[in-house]
Amino acid sequence: MTEVDKNSTICYLRDVYRAGRLNTEQIHRLEEIGFDFDGQLNRARERNKPLLDFLVENPRVYTRYELAERFGIDAKKCYEIVRRAGMTALIRPVREKIDIENLIADYEAGMSIDELACKYDAAYAYVRRLTSSCRRYSKAKPISDEEKKEIIRLRNNGMTITAIAKSVGRSGTAVGKVLRQNGFETDLRIPKQVIAQAETLIRDGDKSYREIAALLGMSTSNVSRVAKSIGAESNYKHNAKRVLCVESGEVFTSAAEAQLHLSAPNSGGVSAACKSGKKYKGCHWKYVDDEDDR
Repeated sequence: MTEVDKNSTICYLRDVYRAGRLNTEQIHRLEEIGFDFDGQLNRARERNKPLLDFLVENPRVYTRYELAERFGIDAKKCYEIVRRAGMTALIRPVREKIDIENLIADYEAGMSIDELACKYDAAYAYVRRLTSSCRRYSKAKPISDEEKKEIIRLRNNGMTITAIAKSVGRSGTAVGKVLRQNGFETDLRIPKQVIAQAETLIRDGDKSYREIAALLGMSTSNVSRVAKSIGAESNYKHNAKRVLCVESGEVFTSAAEAQLHLSAPNSGGVSAACKSGKKYKGCHWKYVDDEDDR
């Protein structure tokens, strides 16, 4: 008997059983060989009946998690049952167990997207998407006189617009507007005194471009542009992070140099090992900032 014939026979016997056309002896003989009179589909219908009956008797919008907790069913399975019954209009689409209303309320109360992502254990991109409509229709809080004085003070101390914006928690555009209103030049985002300091540090050669950028509140690309303007040798090692082989104690000027040492110049395994903490070529690797880290 083929599988198709077998399934057809099983369905036929179930149909005649439900119609009451099997006698007691036939039923007894089928039970002896373990015949399943109900079938998985019917048993599933019986299991799902309380959930579906509840939705019919109490029609309102629920989350899948509310229903799953009430009936002791997995949330995904719960949604599948409701979907098959054509009752998805009663399931509110939510992501995990995030209370979206409270999240929006916290955002409007002043919490940042990073803080919300941490509080609600959600991805930054998802929280940003939820709050996008609030940002679209909200106006920026006016800059107070105290903030304006602080912006001017920081500019007089030689800070860049980017560094000032980060310090006072405003956008670079807003900071630039305040400075222009008070007679400051903002065509060049980097004050001349800061450029002069960068030129001096680049010529000294004691610090990497990253260290200079962090020290002066500049971006690494701006440091590179300053270096190019004074004719400093363009060398990727200025920006490279030094790498330590933990087991041997040997320090390389960059992950690329370590790769060359391992005869695998195009792998990228050292850089990946520095970030993950896993072994590469039998050794642990990490980034170091100075000789004291060894």
